[in-house]
Amino acid sequence: EDRKSAVSVVLDYDTSSPDSLQDDGKRCQILTITISPSGDQLSNASIVVGTISGKAKLEVLPQQSESKSPLSIWLDIFGYRISCNTSCDKGNSILIDRPEWMNSIPLTVITNNFISQTDASPIVLRVKLHSIYDKNATTTSSAPSSNENYYSAYAEETYNIKVLPPTYIYPGNYTLGGTGVTTILEQWETTLNIVAKNPINDESDTSSSQNTKILVCGAKGCGKSTMLRYATNRLLSEQMMVESGSVDVAVLDLDCGQPELSVPGLLTLSLVSKPLLSDPPMHMVCSGGT
Repeated sequence: EDRKSAVSVVLDYDTSSPDSLQDDGKRCQILTITISPSGDQLSNASIVVGTISGKAKLEVLPQQSESKSPLSIWLDIFGYRISCNTSCDKGNSILIDRPEWMNSIPLTVITNNFISQTDASPIVLRVKLHSIYDKNATTTSSAPSSNENYYSAYAEETYNIKVLPPTYIYPGNYTLGGTGVTTILEQWETTLNIVAKNPINDESDTSSSQNTKILVCGAKGCGKSTMLRYATNRLLSEQMMVESGSVDVAVLDLDCGQPELSVPGLLTLSLVSKPLLSDPPMHMVCSGGT
């Protein structure tokens, strides 16, 4: 029970804070995640707190904590991690464009080595959700969730966000995605945590090659494309934590039958500079970078 009470999630319109205003003056929803560092089970933990689909900008607001030590906590969206601790402006926000007819994607809180702090102050991660409106499209209300694991805020927004009930929020709850939610395997995260930490060499250093390289292969329908997107997003966000300026991940696509970034019939090398959050029809390109 202790592990389940250590994390709380609240989704609401914050009418008292100027942080909740969009540029057009409309109120935004604020996703507030509070972590009480009460045990070692929250050190280096991954905790699924909900799912999202549709069009939105997610922005991590300045951290609210009485701790005097730097805090390592991120919001992971399909492998792409945002935080208020990054030195890169792009590292604290993300644009999502994932049609609701696709599976929604998990929202996961990542913690890292903050349990050893001498104080026990709760850590609060606040995420501002901006709607992205298409002037030519009609606005419809989000339908209630049919998945009993989730409850929905029923917001009349351009996105559909659902939050897990408190009893389902605890470290290692990977299997709670359910029907209609993209599955991210625990093995993927474990592997990428190791791979993404490899140093990226200066191109002038030809004595060794430690650039991160991943070969994704497997049988039909085993999750290759999902793994590719997750790995690309993870590597992009990891680079943004250590590099300034533009960053990208090179994707060499050898599947000419069902390519990820090009039309069928081509073998392509694409430089990806934005996270891949949808299926190929949403981010397919014929030339240049993504």
